[in-house]
Formats: sequence, structure tokens, C-alpha cells
Amino acid sequence: MMTYREKKQLYQLLTQLMDKRQWDKAIEAADALRQAGVTDRTMFQAILAAYIDGNDAARAEVAGVEYQQRFPLDGISRFYLGRVAFLNGDWETAEKQFTTALADQTLVGWYRGAVHSILATLYRQTARGEKAAQHYLESAKYKDLEHGQAAEYSNYLFNLHYLDKPQSFMRQAAEKYGQLLASIPSYRHDKRRSNSPKIRIGYISPDLHFHVVAFFSYAFLHDYDKRRFEVFCYTDCEEDNASREFAAMVDHWQNVRGLPDEKVAELVYKDKLDILVDLTGHTAWGFLQTMAYKPVPVQVSGIGYFDTIGLPAIDYFLADHYTDPPENDAYFVEKLIRLPHSHFWY
Repeated sequence: MMTYREKKQLYQLLTQLMDKRQWDKAIEAADALRQAGVTDRTMFQAILAAYIDGNDAARAEVAGVEYQQRFPLDGISRFYLGRVAFLNGDWETAEKQFTTALADQTLVGWYRGAVHSILATLYRQTARGEKAAQHYLESAKYKDLEHGQAAEYSNYLFNLHYLDKPQSFMRQAAEKYGQLLASIPSYRHDKRRSNSPKIRIGYISPDLHFHVVAFFSYAFLHDYDKRRFEVFCYTDCEEDNASREFAAMVDHWQNVRGLPDEKVAELVYKDKLDILVDLTGHTAWGFLQTMAYKPVPVQVSGIGYFDTIGLPAIDYFLADHYTDPPENDAYFVEKLIRLPHSHFWY
């Protein structure tokens, strides 16, 4: 029989594993905690979250039934049960759970924002783009920068591309993202900090594994002139064979998985780079909050996103004459760097 203290320690381990997105280990810890017999609601919610975020629909469904039998059916409960239904493909039940959760006036703060977010995702996946955008925007209002506000606004910006919005509207919406991060302090760069004769370039992305963005970026990592450039890569992915191949190509490779943006920015700053290239933009698990600290004097974005970032800390956006003809200059906060050929291939 496991003591409450032992259960608490296991719960803490579970949350740490989830923070690092180590889902296989998190599911193992959730199994152990559930088998120990949990009466604490917060602990059981962590078990459900591990199964859901770890994409284990069968475990989530069984645990959801147990949860429903043990705890009150309030807004928070409906949030978790709706996520279980969503994961199992029962979108009608999921939508009912989420809308009922939002009708519960006791559901406040982060949880209300989280329900808006998952409901937005449901609407996006069922081709209800206007509702999706509305709920992503609402989600951002209930969170702060430490708890996902910027990510929700990124979701909002990304989702706007499913709608027929004028480019002037898109730029204005993106500029509000920059305003959201305006309180983040930035590093100063009065002079070049490295004595290296080589130009030091960093690429930062969560997608440096078997992922389309990584393959679009392959030439950056494989074909650079090692006599003139020194290349650094920063990622927070679960590394696979593709990651290991990329790591072998470049001069420096660092997996920052689990570190907060402020710490990642500090690591990048200490590497004394000349240029930092973000390969993610407003897509999932990106590093835009790291870029907001301006850890490098010249910052660029491109490849993984296709529109203005809206963040003043990013100086340039990678483009070409096909993706962005001259008239598109007015719709970017960043200055466009146009390559002579298309930088996309299929």
C-alpha cells in the first residue's frame, strides 16, 4: 500500500515528465499512480492529462469513467471529460461537455481559457473557422504569458489563415502579438561579442526531427561553408534518427527540452551568435517568446510559417518572389529577404 507521501512524490514526477513532454514515461507514472488508488482530485486530473496528452485514447476512456464516478461534474470535470471524448473521436459529446463547462460561472482563470482553446480546436477540425478564431482569442484573455497566453494568440493568428481576411487585417492582428510580448526585456547588442572569424548562425525549432520543416531546412544544415560559418542548432523535440543526422552535420547541437523561454534565451545569448533563424513562426511549440528576448543582434524567421510574425524583435523574414511579390512588403512587420529561387520544394 502506497502512502500519501509516496503518491505525492509520484504525482510530482508525473507532472515533471509531462512538462518535458516525455509521454511514454508519463503514462507509466500515471498507471502507477492510478493503481495506487487516488482520492485526490488534482492527482487524478494529472493522470487524465497524461493519457490525453500522451494520445492514449483507451486508457483515457477508462480513467474518464472512473473520474466521473468519484468527483463532482462541474466545469473542470467537463473540461477533462470533454477532452477524453474528443480524443476518442466522439466530437458531439466533446462539444456538449465543453459548452456546458463554459456555462458554469464557477469555471474561471486558466481552466476557462483552456476550455475555449480545446473548443476552438474542435471547431477548426470541423471546418467552423470563425468560431475557432473567436475561441482561440477568448482563450488568450484568460491566460498570462507564463501559462500559454502567447501560444493561444499564435493559434488565433494561424487559424485566421483559414478565413477570408484582408492582408491589412492580418498584419494588424499580428502586431498585437508583438504588443502582447512588449513587457519581455531584451538583451542589448552594442557590438559584436564573438572574436571568431566565422559568422555564427543559429537555427531554432522544435521540428528538428522527422518533420517537413526540418527537410525544407536541410540545405542550411548540410551545405553551408564551414570555412566561413559556424552553425548552432537549438531544439526541444524528442530526437529521432533524423535529429541525430542533423546534429552530426552542424558544429553545435543543443536540446533545450523542458527549459523556459527565458533560460533558452540566456543559453543562446551566451553562445554569442551573429544571426538567429526561427524556423517555426506561429506554429506549435515554437520559440517566439525566446526570440522576444532578442538574444542575438540579427533575428530572422521563415520556412515553418508564411506570414508576418508581428514581433519587433525579429528583423527579417525569409521569402522569395513567388511567395511574396513586392506588393507584400506592406503586410510584413519584418523586412523581407527574397531568395532568387523558390525556397520551397515538393
